[in-house]
Amino acid sequence: MASDRPRVSTQILLHIVEQLANGGVDPAPLLAEAAIDPAGLGDIERMIPLSAYVRFFERAADRLGDAHFGLRAARASDAGALGALSFLFMSAPTLKDAFGGFVQYLSVMQEGTLMELRAPAGAVQFVYQLRGHEITPRRQDSEYSIAATFRLVDQYLPARFKPREIYFEHGRRGAYHVYADYFGCDVFFDQAVNAIVFDQDILDTRSPRLSTRLYPIITAHLQSAMTQREAAARFADQVGLCLSDETLGEPVTITAVAARLGLSAAALARRLAGEGTRFRDVLAARRMAGAKRLLLDSRAPIGEIALRLGYGENASFTRAFRRHFGQTPEHFRAAARRAGGGAGLADQNR
Repeated sequence: MASDRPRVSTQILLHIVEQLANGGVDPAPLLAEAAIDPAGLGDIERMIPLSAYVRFFERAADRLGDAHFGLRAARASDAGALGALSFLFMSAPTLKDAFGGFVQYLSVMQEGTLMELRAPAGAVQFVYQLRGHEITPRRQDSEYSIAATFRLVDQYLPARFKPREIYFEHGRRGAYHVYADYFGCDVFFDQAVNAIVFDQDILDTRSPRLSTRLYPIITAHLQSAMTQREAAARFADQVGLCLSDETLGEPVTITAVAARLGLSAAALARRLAGEGTRFRDVLAARRMAGAKRLLLDSRAPIGEIALRLGYGENASFTRAFRRHFGQTPEHFRAAARRAGGGAGLADQNR
């Protein structure tokens, strides 16, 4: 039976569990708190809810009292931490191929995630973001994923990787110099996405650490696994995954979303109706989940959040939010901060 929530491989979780244990903390209580069965950790083919993994990651950092746990876990990762994805990356003929395979087959190891290469003028951005807005807080996962990707690139290249900038979607917590020392560049917070920005010319670098003969073999394995996963996915979730933060900020039409899925608007509507929902319901749910995450994890003003989510004015956003959550965005954020669940007032942008 298909899961209606994005999942992640236990192989990724296992590395975080090991780092927690290395820090002198018994992971068992935190696994239980996140509703993760420790007995299943030995099965690297098993998938667990992504939300449970992210929750465990955040609680592990809190238990250790380590604001930079995600960075430290990435520094301690080896070439097998991401399973077949790591070996695909390291055996790619060029860095461009490495990123291409990484982006294309991520869903085999982690579902519900935006990962892509973008090419703004004169630079390249590797972008990473959990699509599920309801998964929050998620700072440790964001920092680990960006830092682990940085480490892969650094291991692939013959010389030290020197990105231009690093972006994180959340506010800063912890010491800025730890981020700057890890990445060797300026790091900016409260951004639209998590990203590594680097020079385009390094994409043609040919410096594989593994035989390139492995690349087509691993590609075939991952393609087979991805095909099986996609066939089992709930359609409403597939539609929802097309609605990223940046997509929501633009005019969203059923026709445009259907085209991304290779369907007509009528076909998309019929398939959603078969699952008991409508496109506007999926869109509204994604917007409200995005609003909750931005209110909790960022310091962005209410007006900016409204614009990011596609509302033309604060009033319409506030009405929609009150209908969904029973309170205004301002009250929701204030209550979360009083309870210690939102972005701290000490968070700073670079």
